[in-house]
Amino acid sequence: MLAFVASAATHPAVWFVFPVLVPRSYWTMVAAAEAFAICFEAAYLWALGVRRPLLWSLAANAASASVGFLRYALLGA
Repeated sequence: MLAFVASAATHPAVWFVFPVLVPRSYWTMVAAAEAFAICFEAAYLWALGVRRPLLWSLAANAASASVGFLRYALLGA
């Protein structure tokens, strides 16, 4: 449940704010959005006392980004 809440908190910014803030290239936007999501989610998990919050955030976002990259490779922007 904690991971769901962390992801739900960052998804709107990643999907709707970062494409507007970082319109230069897809890869630059993804790097900025993922960095934001990882830092925000790790801080959230740390505040809740979760052990190794950065590792959990990195793992969750790596999985999510991998699916996004696969979709981009198969379907384009």
